[in-house]
Amino acid sequence: MVISEQSLSMWDLGLTGNQLPAEHIVTIPRAQVASIVDTGKTAQGGVPVARLTFADGSFADQRLISKPGPEFWSVAAAI
Repeated sequence: MVISEQSLSMWDLGLTGNQLPAEHIVTIPRAQVASIVDTGKTAQGGVPVARLTFADGSFADQRLISKPGPEFWSVAAAI
């Protein structure tokens, strides 16, 4: 997951998380992303699961590739 001023994009790094080049999955305008929060759940390998909530009220849970630091969650909270 890449968060920028303009959009949020998601990339597939394969089953083991090290497939290069990564495959681009989707780009979503930032205005359509209402929030990104830690669900408190973990996926295989102990990595967190983030919940993306969209402007229309829908949501998607996304397994992160690694344990992000506090900087990631600060940027996500600013959305």
